Parts: sequence; C-alpha cells; structure tokens
Amino acid sequence: MGYMCSFKGVDELEENDMEQILNLLTVSELREIASMSKNGTRVTRKQDLIASVFSSYEDGVCPFLPSAILDRTEICIKITSKADSLIWRTERLFFLNGEQDLSAFLLVDLGIIKYPAYHCIISEQIFSARSDLIAYEEATEVAQMMDESLDENKSESVLRCIKIADSRMSHTEATHTSATESVTAFFSCFSASWVYSKVVFLGVSFLERERRMQLSC
Repeated sequence: MGYMCSFKGVDELEENDMEQILNLLTVSELREIASMSKNGTRVTRKQDLIASVFSSYEDGVCPFLPSAILDRTEICIKITSKADSLIWRTERLFFLNGEQDLSAFLLVDLGIIKYPAYHCIISEQIFSARSDLIAYEEATEVAQMMDESLDENKSESVLRCIKIADSRMSHTEATHTSATESVTAFFSCFSASWVYSKVVFLGVSFLERERRMQLSC
C-alpha cells in the first residue's frame, strides 16, 4: 500500500506520466502513433520519435496521445517515490552502489556472463547500524548537490554545501571516533565523514580556482 499507483483511464495521465510511458513503447509503436498525427514525422531514432510525438501533443496536433498510449500499454503501474527510494537503498546495500546497472547483474545471475569463482569472507559489516546508513545517504545527497553546483558554477551553492558538510563532518567524527579507528580505508569510503570531507575538498578547490581567476582579471 502506498508504493505504487495505476493508470487505467485517459484522465489519469499527466504530461510527465505520458513522457515516461512513451519511453516504454517500442520504436514501431511510436511510429504508429506518430503516423496518426497530422504533421507526421520522418525521424527514426527512439528519443527523436518521443520528442516529436510529445511535441505534437503539446501543440494540439496529437490530442489523442493519451488514448493511443493506453491502447498499447493497457493498465500502467508506476511505483511511487517512496518505493523508488526503498529500491535505491536495497541496491546500495547489495551492490554498495545506488547506480548499479541491474541488467549486468541479471546477465551474471543467469550465467550468460561468468567471472572466476571466488570465496567471499564477510568479516565486518559496511554499516554497523541503520543510523550509519542514513547518515551516509544524507552525505551522498549533499555530494549530489555539490556536483550540480559545480556543473552550474554556482559559487553560493558551493559555499552552502561546504558549510553543511563541515558542520555535519565535525559532528560525525565526534560521535564515531572509536569506530572509525578500527576500519580499513575501504570501509571508510562508506562513511558519512569521508563523503563530507570530499565535498569540502571539492568545494574549496572550486572557490580557490574562482578566486585565482578573479585576481588574474
């Protein structure tokens, strides 16, 4: 309950939903829908077809798009953001990576791709407690904010991320000092304090570069 929602009728589809569902259709299905519009299209790539069809809908040329989608997909089910968050956390715990390519995992699981056999010895948990996992997730969110700020060259956002990371890093180090002394360098990479330290390092490096550029002008 509360982990998914279904779309059974045309009135339940919003523009964002339609755009996501279009990505699930095959190229031939997209071509069928595109050929039904008044303008038509000559593009062949899937993403170009999606853009063309959706653009026709927004322009009012293809008002039947919602019904055309449901005719091909019938009832659509969409997981909620809460379920998506749980799946991401499961991937993080299993793969130690929230962006793992699940198709690669399935190929190995099905035996299509094989790796040399090895014996896995579990000597210590990556996250000793749930609070450590939550703290690590919060740190990765700040790191994501920093990445976006660096990409967009937003100095104020970079400075804000540095302040957040610095304040939380000090708190994390103070509460987990005894634990961090016994873990290896590998385990420390999955600690909130390690992520925050990288955020501060990247942020300071960016601000120093900005300052040098200003002085050189």
